[in-house]
Amino acid sequence: VEYVFVSKEDVDEEVFDRLDDEKFLSLVFYEGTTKIYLVET
Repeated sequence: VEYVFVSKEDVDEEVFDRLDDEKFLSLVFYEGTTKIYLVET
């Protein structure tokens, strides 16, 4: 499993639309089963 740290600005719009941005300080977003995005807010 690959962990990718990104900022909100780096998240793809389409992906960001699927996130509940009130609930994450470090949001875990799965793309398939190999990538986990930890988004800093």
